Amino acid sequence: MNEGSPLSMIDPNTIEAYRGTEYRVSVDGGLVLRIGEASPPLVALHDRYGVTCSAFVTACNPLSAELFE
Repeated sequence: MNEGSPLSMIDPNTIEAYRGTEYRVSVDGGLVLRIGEASPPLVALHDRYGVTCSAFVTACNPLSAELFE
């Protein structure tokens, strides 16, 4: 990570929390995505629908700023 880059401005504990989170997708009985891990169930969905990529969309919150108390 480069000094001064947006990621370097996010607390390392927050980044580690993101990496440890299970991102649950409600489709075909559900599946779990994790940062940095391949997802065989997602690959199977790609094959099933004849696509080669997908996107996981989340709320926009640059620098992971706390927005509410």
